[in-house]
Amino acid sequence: MFPFCPRDNDDFKDHIVELRKVYAFRYLPNDYLIRKKRLPDSPEELHLKEKFEFPIMSEETALRFLEAIPSFYRITTPLPKSYIGINYTSLKDLSVKPEEVEEVNLTVPIKSTKELMIAVKALREHYFFWKIPDTWIEIENKDKDKDKLLGDFPTNIADLNRNLQERNIVNCPKFPITEQEEVSKAINLLYETYNPETIPDWVFDLKELPAPSWNIFGKEDDRPNDREDIGMVDNFEDEQEV
Repeated sequence: MFPFCPRDNDDFKDHIVELRKVYAFRYLPNDYLIRKKRLPDSPEELHLKEKFEFPIMSEETALRFLEAIPSFYRITTPLPKSYIGINYTSLKDLSVKPEEVEEVNLTVPIKSTKELMIAVKALREHYFFWKIPDTWIEIENKDKDKDKLLGDFPTNIADLNRNLQERNIVNCPKFPITEQEEVSKAINLLYETYNPETIPDWVFDLKELPAPSWNIFGKEDDRPNDREDIGMVDNFEDEQEV
């Protein structure tokens, strides 16, 4: 039963309930969870029993494909176009016309990276899109030669490393990033090089953090109420992209 790889948030809660029948604790140690892997660059590398033709262009096939992906993979939304080339969600497609966006208080043109990140996060709750239309963005790049900007993010790790190498960046990290201490430098590099809304999470393949130093087992009186599950559940939900 343990360690386990939660299928979803409900499955995670069910495991917590089972543990609380025997133990009193506030936080679940890393050792109890199997960390989900990022999806491979090519969908063919999944080696699924059912054969799919990529990119998938049917909603019915897309949903069947999502069900077939092993639970130990971390699924992001949206999946890369090399996987699925259509809107396979219940969300509306994001219009290229900003005046047609009704669910979000949108201000265009977007003038800063901070505004762009806020807009992307808000829009993803209501609309399906791979990237915000370029016509919505007017971020000045005073320190960059626009002709050298790479724009859209590469579709796989090999192309990403090749693009960065061609730019002759000093001490350029190699992706995917596997060490926690390299994350900050990598994020800064990516935001300086590519459109922020197009950076996928597969650029990181981080190792587990060290196990907590606190003692999770305590007296029965210390047993937390259900509300104290929120911290653990929130942490789990951060990794659930679908």
